[in-house]
Amino acid sequence: MRFFFDEKIIQSRLSKVDDYTDIYATVTALVWTTKPQALSDQDSQMYDGQVGQTYQIFTDLDLDINENDRLRDTFSAEYKVHTVSRVDYGVYPYKKIIIIKEKC
Repeated sequence: MRFFFDEKIIQSRLSKVDDYTDIYATVTALVWTTKPQALSDQDSQMYDGQVGQTYQIFTDLDLDINENDRLRDTFSAEYKVHTVSRVDYGVYPYKKIIIIKEKC
């Protein structure tokens, strides 16, 4: 996996077109300054991800990202946002995001 250090990431979100059609529309292009961390084998299985394909990212609370969003880097690797949770350790709250690699 390539690291997201200062890399442009395309974020897509499922949007409703009409009563029968949903598409993934680009929400924003982000510049990530964080490094995804691979999860252990046990944690990957807990999130229904494949071993070696599941990562966690820690970001600021103001980042607008939801579960089931798609992230695509400049090398066309695509990730699904599985879980977004708020972690609060006193003075420094942050978001913990679990992503699963879907395709290259």
